[in-house]
Order: sequence, then structure tokens, then C-alpha cells
Amino acid sequence: MNVFIRPHDDHYRWFATSKEAVAAERFEGSLEALVDYYQQHEGVKAWVLVVPGLDLACRTITFSAKEKKHILKAIPFMLEETLLTEADDLHLVSNKNVEHPDSAVDVVAVDQQLLADMLALFSENGIKPTHCIAEPKLVPARDCEWQLFYTDNEFVVQTDDQCLSIDGPNLGLTLELMTEGYSELPASIGLVVDASESSEAQAFVPETLQHLVQLNNNDYPMMLQAGFETAQKKWNLLHGPFAYVQEWMMYVQPWRWVLIALFIAMIADYTLKSFELSRLESEYQVNREQMDQLFRKVIPRGAIVDHRKQLERKLKAVAGAGSGAGFIESMEKVGRVMAEYNVHSFNALNYDNRKSEIRIDLLVKDYDTLQSVMNGIKSAGLSPEIQNSNAQGELLRARLRITG
Repeated sequence: MNVFIRPHDDHYRWFATSKEAVAAERFEGSLEALVDYYQQHEGVKAWVLVVPGLDLACRTITFSAKEKKHILKAIPFMLEETLLTEADDLHLVSNKNVEHPDSAVDVVAVDQQLLADMLALFSENGIKPTHCIAEPKLVPARDCEWQLFYTDNEFVVQTDDQCLSIDGPNLGLTLELMTEGYSELPASIGLVVDASESSEAQAFVPETLQHLVQLNNNDYPMMLQAGFETAQKKWNLLHGPFAYVQEWMMYVQPWRWVLIALFIAMIADYTLKSFELSRLESEYQVNREQMDQLFRKVIPRGAIVDHRKQLERKLKAVAGAGSGAGFIESMEKVGRVMAEYNVHSFNALNYDNRKSEIRIDLLVKDYDTLQSVMNGIKSAGLSPEIQNSNAQGELLRARLRITG
């Protein structure tokens, strides 16, 4: 269900209807009565504030190709005199003209302060409109050369190039000026009005123009509902500073800067982690290539699935191959000791299978390191012996004979 609220001075009319409804419920009364109704109808889908035409300006503004780029900036200044309001104080909503989308724009403008006061009054009384739409944009499409829409002692006059809102008593003077003293008459004038106000509306039309009038008795609330279906997305004035804020946003607003800072921190953290992941992937690719190269020196053929497991299986196969088993076992022990003391430089390595003897020519940091290596080999159950040693630059070169 939708409820349309039309203010008129300190009096209100409101109508409850829907897309499927055949007829609408009509209400009128003071603001207090409206508040009571609002509080009793929490299930209403849309509360639509209908802004009377006298409170705003509706125009179709044409422009040339050269003006197209700047037309939206110029529109507020073009409407200053109409609303007697400074350009900076106007609130606008605009859409491309349906018939001339490249050379015309339809505009609705209202005094920001007027709209703010109207919404503030509702807010103070707990009413939160979901939509705010200019009444002329809810009026049926014009099917005569001129069209008059009447309600609540106000007229909306629509022609090919104008959309004016005037009060009833001034209709005659306005139409006389528009027709150059009744010398340039339109072919027909459509009068759209609710059946309950038909006689009242016709009484305002000058006698000179009565023969041109084509009466269209319309159900006002159902007319609003029909117009709302197309106008709710294009002509809602609740945008920008008047944007409708959901209830949960009221609780979020005080924390918005904290949430923004948290969001920025999350983005920064994500960015840093992305760079770190990219760096690690590059390092992994380099290490993988090096591992593959070393792997192929031991196992030249076959698919590489798991470097460690495949090399361990190869090592076990070699260790159990008879005559080389002693060498493999001894070298495994020696290798662990060398790794423990960061000895990675070998000049020569020989193995005498008959004597089960390993001869290693290696470079170490100093004599203490050499002694530590000797002790480590002894602890592994082997018998090391220094055959000779001499300085080589800043390092110590030594030849060891290892048995066991």
C-alpha cells in the first residue's frame, strides 16, 4: 500500500491506495490527525509527499549542441526569477526530455529551504516520507493542445513549451495573457479534475474558452498512483542533501569515520599482502627452478613429483646396492657434520672401497672450526685424521683421512 500526502497551508489530505486497488481511501485533517494515521500504519510501503505546483517550477529547457556541456550548470540561474530564489539555494532534479533527448531537458526545481522546512516539520512529528514528488509530474500525459489540471484551488497549466502553476482566481488573467487577449486560441483545452471538484474547476475557466474545454473527470488518488509508477525513480526530490536515510544508517553515521579508517586499513593491508605474496611467488619460482636443475643431475629422466621423496628413494636404492653402501653411510654422517659447521667448500673427495677410507680436501674458516669438524666426525663414530693443513688466503685448507 502507498499513501500520498498533499499539504495545503496547515491542512493535509492523504490517500491510501495501491497498484492493484480499484478505489482509494481518502482522508483529510490536521497534522496531528496525519501523525495518528502514520503511527497506526507501519506496513505502508511508500509514504509519498506530493509537492504542490505553486511551491516549485517545472520546465522543459532546450539547448544547442554547443550549450549541452554546460546546460546543467546554467539551469539554476535560469530559474532564479521564477522561484525568487538564488541559484545556489535551489534543489533540482532533471531528466532528458523523452521527445528530444539530445536537445532538451526536463527540470523540477524547488527552494531548498522550503523543502527542508517541510521535511523538518514531518521529521519532528515522526513522519519519514520515502518519496517526495512534484505534483505536475504525477498528472496524466497531455492529450490536448493545452491541459489544465485542478485540485485544491490550484491549477497546473501545460502547453507545448510551458508548465505553469497558478491559483484558481488568477487562471482567467493568466489564460488571457497566454492567448494574447484571446486572439491566439489553442485547438482544445483538456481539463483534468477529480469528479468531486469538477464544477468548481469549470467555474474558474473564462467563458470565452469554455467551448474549447474537454472535461476529463479523474479519480485524483488513483491518478497519483498511476503517475507514481513512472515518476518514483525519475522525479524523487529526496536525493543529495535530502536523500532518504535508512534507520540503520542513523546508528552508522556517528561511526562513519571509524568505519572509513578501518576500510582504508583493510585496503592497505590487502595491498601489502598482495605485494608480499607476489614476491614469495617469484622467489618460489626461482627456488623451484634451482631444485629442478639439481634434481636432474641425480635423476636425469622421469617426472618430478616430490623432490625430497624421490631423492630419498634414490639414496636408499644406492645405499642398498652392495659395495657402495659403506661410502654412502659414511658420507651421510660426514655430510651432517659439515652442514652443522657450515663447511661447503671442497677441493677434492676420494674414496678407497678396499680400505673403507674417505679422503677430503676442504676449506674451513680457521683451525678452531677444523677441530670442531674433527670432533663432530668422531662423535658420529668415524675416525678422522689430519694429513696436512696450510693457510690459503684468509681460510685454512686441510686434507682429512676418515675411516670407520
